[in-house]
Amino acid sequence: MAHPSPSSSDQLSPLISVLSALLERADTSVYTKDPSGRYTYANRQVQLLFGSTLEKILGSTDADFYSAELARSIRENDLSVLKTGKVFAGLESGAVLSTGEFKTFRTFKAPLHDVNNHIIGLCGIAIDVSEIAQLKKTITQNEEEFETLADVLPHMVWCANPSGEAIYFNRLWTGYSGRPVKNPMALIGKNCCTQTTRSAPGGPGTKP
Repeated sequence: MAHPSPSSSDQLSPLISVLSALLERADTSVYTKDPSGRYTYANRQVQLLFGSTLEKILGSTDADFYSAELARSIRENDLSVLKTGKVFAGLESGAVLSTGEFKTFRTFKAPLHDVNNHIIGLCGIAIDVSEIAQLKKTITQNEEEFETLADVLPHMVWCANPSGEAIYFNRLWTGYSGRPVKNPMALIGKNCCTQTTRSAPGGPGTKP
Protein backbone atom coordinates (compact mmCIF):
# COMPACT_ATOMS: atom_id res chain seq x y z
CA MET A 1 0.00 0.00 0.00
CA ALA A 2 1.48 3.29 -1.08
CA HIS A 3 1.91 6.02 1.52
CA PRO A 4 0.91 9.58 0.58
CA SER A 5 3.86 11.87 0.01
CA PRO A 6 4.24 14.62 2.61
CA SER A 7 2.95 18.05 1.62
CA SER A 8 5.27 21.03 1.25
CA SER A 9 4.00 22.47 4.51
CA ASP A 10 4.75 19.19 6.29
CA GLN A 11 8.28 19.22 4.90
CA LEU A 12 8.86 22.82 5.93
CA SER A 13 7.46 22.47 9.44
CA PRO A 14 10.61 20.95 11.03
CA LEU A 15 12.79 23.58 9.32
CA ILE A 16 10.59 26.40 10.55
CA SER A 17 10.79 25.02 14.08
CA VAL A 18 14.59 24.93 13.94
CA LEU A 19 14.83 28.46 12.54
CA SER A 20 12.42 29.74 15.17
CA ALA A 21 14.50 28.17 17.94
CA LEU A 22 17.68 29.72 16.53
CA LEU A 23 16.12 33.18 16.30
CA GLU A 24 14.85 33.02 19.86
CA ARG A 25 18.34 32.16 21.13
CA ALA A 26 20.16 34.77 19.03
CA ASP A 27 21.91 37.57 20.93
CA THR A 28 20.91 40.08 18.25
CA SER A 29 17.51 41.63 17.63
CA VAL A 30 15.60 40.03 14.76
CA TYR A 31 12.20 41.26 13.61
CA THR A 32 9.75 41.62 10.73
CA LYS A 33 7.34 44.46 9.96
CA ASP A 34 4.44 45.07 7.58
CA PRO A 35 4.48 48.00 5.11
CA SER A 36 2.88 50.31 7.70
CA GLY A 37 5.78 49.72 10.09
CA ARG A 38 3.91 47.47 12.52
CA TYR A 39 5.81 44.55 14.01
CA THR A 40 4.75 41.10 12.79
CA TYR A 41 7.56 39.25 14.56
CA ALA A 42 10.07 40.08 17.28
CA ASN A 43 12.50 37.61 18.78
CA ARG A 44 13.36 37.34 22.46
CA GLN A 45 16.18 39.91 22.20
CA VAL A 46 13.76 42.52 20.86
CA GLN A 47 11.38 41.75 23.70
CA LEU A 48 14.18 42.25 26.24
CA LEU A 49 15.23 45.51 24.58
CA PHE A 50 11.69 46.90 24.64
CA GLY A 51 10.91 45.49 28.08
CA SER A 52 7.71 44.08 26.64
CA THR A 53 6.03 40.83 25.60
CA LEU A 54 5.61 39.54 22.09
CA GLU A 55 1.85 39.96 22.36
CA LYS A 56 2.23 43.67 23.12
CA ILE A 57 4.91 44.23 20.48
CA LEU A 58 2.96 42.66 17.60
CA GLY A 59 0.96 45.38 15.86
CA SER A 60 2.96 48.16 17.51
CA THR A 61 5.34 50.57 15.77
CA ASP A 62 8.77 51.92 16.67
CA ALA A 63 7.12 55.08 18.03
CA ASP A 64 5.87 52.92 20.91
CA PHE A 65 9.39 51.89 21.95
CA TYR A 66 11.91 54.48 20.77
CA SER A 67 12.37 58.22 21.09
CA ALA A 68 10.52 60.26 18.47
CA GLU A 69 13.75 61.15 16.66
CA LEU A 70 14.95 57.55 16.44
CA ALA A 71 11.50 56.30 15.44
CA ARG A 72 11.43 58.79 12.54
CA SER A 73 14.90 57.77 11.42
CA ILE A 74 13.98 54.08 11.51
CA ARG A 75 10.81 54.72 9.55
CA GLU A 76 12.72 56.62 6.86
CA ASN A 77 15.12 53.70 6.46
CA ASP A 78 12.23 51.22 6.42
CA LEU A 79 10.44 53.17 3.68
CA SER A 80 13.62 53.22 1.61
CA VAL A 81 13.75 49.42 1.73
CA LEU A 82 10.04 49.09 0.96
CA LYS A 83 10.15 51.53 -1.97
CA THR A 84 13.45 50.51 -3.60
CA GLY A 85 13.57 46.83 -2.69
CA LYS A 86 17.21 47.29 -1.75
CA VAL A 87 18.95 46.13 1.40
CA PHE A 88 19.71 48.79 3.99
CA ALA A 89 22.87 48.62 6.10
CA GLY A 90 23.79 51.40 8.51
CA LEU A 91 23.70 52.80 12.01
CA GLU A 92 20.58 53.85 13.90
CA SER A 93 20.95 55.70 17.20
CA GLY A 94 18.61 57.05 19.84
CA ALA A 95 16.89 56.46 23.15
CA VAL A 96 14.94 53.35 24.16
CA LEU A 97 11.80 54.42 26.03
CA SER A 98 11.70 51.46 28.43
CA THR A 99 15.11 52.28 29.95
CA GLY A 100 15.95 55.78 28.73
CA GLU A 101 19.30 54.44 27.49
CA PHE A 102 20.90 55.88 24.38
CA LYS A 103 21.62 53.01 22.01
CA THR A 104 23.45 52.61 18.72
CA PHE A 105 22.55 49.71 16.45
CA ARG A 106 24.24 48.42 13.32
CA THR A 107 21.17 47.50 11.33
CA PHE A 108 20.55 45.37 8.27
CA LYS A 109 17.12 45.37 6.60
CA ALA A 110 15.79 43.55 3.55
CA PRO A 111 12.40 43.42 1.82
CA LEU A 112 10.03 40.47 2.21
CA HIS A 113 8.23 39.25 -0.94
CA ASP A 114 5.11 37.19 -1.58
CA VAL A 115 4.85 34.41 -4.19
CA ASN A 116 4.25 37.06 -6.87
CA ASN A 117 7.42 38.91 -5.85
CA HIS A 118 5.48 41.84 -4.40
CA ILE A 119 7.01 43.50 -1.35
CA ILE A 120 4.84 42.73 1.66
CA GLY A 121 7.10 43.96 4.44
CA LEU A 122 10.66 43.75 5.66
CA CYS A 123 12.89 41.78 7.96
CA GLY A 124 15.70 43.24 10.00
CA ILE A 125 18.64 42.48 12.25
CA ALA A 126 19.88 45.04 14.77
CA ILE A 127 23.25 44.54 16.50
CA ASP A 128 23.84 46.62 19.63
CA VAL A 129 27.17 48.44 19.11
CA SER A 130 26.56 51.11 21.76
CA GLU A 131 29.76 50.35 23.70
CA ILE A 132 31.89 50.50 20.56
CA ALA A 133 30.25 53.76 19.45
CA GLN A 134 30.82 55.31 22.88
CA LEU A 135 34.45 54.17 22.88
CA LYS A 136 35.04 55.76 19.47
CA LYS A 137 33.42 58.97 20.68
CA THR A 138 35.63 59.02 23.78
CA ILE A 139 38.77 58.41 21.70
CA THR A 140 37.83 61.23 19.34
CA GLN A 141 37.23 63.61 22.26
CA ASN A 142 40.58 62.67 23.82
CA GLU A 143 42.36 63.26 20.51
CA GLU A 144 40.73 66.66 20.12
CA GLU A 145 41.66 67.64 23.68
CA PHE A 146 45.27 66.51 23.10
CA GLU A 147 45.55 68.47 19.85
CA THR A 148 44.08 71.60 21.47
CA LEU A 149 46.59 71.37 24.32
CA ALA A 150 49.53 70.61 22.03
CA ASP A 151 48.73 73.57 19.79
CA VAL A 152 48.92 76.11 22.62
CA LEU A 153 52.19 74.80 24.07
CA PRO A 154 55.28 76.98 23.40
CA HIS A 155 57.14 73.87 22.21
CA MET A 156 57.22 71.73 19.11
CA VAL A 157 55.27 68.53 19.62
CA TRP A 158 55.09 65.52 17.39
CA CYS A 159 54.31 61.85 17.82
CA ALA A 160 55.87 58.99 15.93
CA ASN A 161 55.54 55.24 15.86
CA PRO A 162 58.50 52.90 16.54
CA SER A 163 59.48 53.09 12.85
CA GLY A 164 59.88 56.85 13.04
CA GLU A 165 56.79 57.54 10.95
CA ALA A 166 54.95 60.62 12.17
CA ILE A 167 51.39 60.32 13.42
CA TYR A 168 50.93 63.88 14.72
CA PHE A 169 52.46 67.40 14.46
CA ASN A 170 51.38 70.47 16.39
CA ARG A 171 51.14 73.95 14.87
CA LEU A 172 54.51 75.15 16.17
CA TRP A 173 56.24 72.16 14.57
CA THR A 174 54.57 72.72 11.20
CA GLY A 175 55.39 76.42 11.40
CA TYR A 176 59.04 75.65 12.17
CA SER A 177 59.27 73.10 9.37
CA GLY A 178 57.92 75.55 6.83
CA ARG A 179 55.01 73.27 6.03
CA PRO A 180 51.53 74.79 5.67
CA VAL A 181 49.75 74.76 9.03
CA LYS A 182 46.39 74.23 7.35
CA ASN A 183 47.39 70.74 6.19
CA PRO A 184 49.69 69.15 8.79
CA MET A 185 48.02 65.80 8.13
CA ALA A 186 49.89 65.71 4.81
CA LEU A 187 53.01 64.89 6.80
CA ILE A 188 51.50 61.87 8.49
CA GLY A 189 53.39 58.70 7.70
CA LYS A 190 56.60 60.55 6.83
CA ASN A 191 59.80 60.37 8.87
CA CYS A 192 59.48 63.24 11.31
CA CYS A 193 63.23 63.89 11.39
CA THR A 194 63.49 64.57 7.64
CA GLN A 195 60.57 66.92 7.15
CA THR A 196 61.99 70.31 8.15
CA THR A 197 62.96 72.85 5.51
CA ARG A 198 64.52 75.47 7.84
CA SER A 199 67.83 75.14 9.58
CA ALA A 200 68.39 75.99 13.24
CA PRO A 201 71.65 74.81 14.77
CA GLY A 202 70.98 72.36 17.53
CA GLY A 203 67.25 72.39 16.91
CA PRO A 204 65.32 69.16 16.74
CA GLY A 205 64.81 67.72 13.30
CA THR A 206 67.32 70.13 11.65
CA LYS A 207 69.56 69.26 8.77
CA PRO A 208 73.29 70.09 8.80
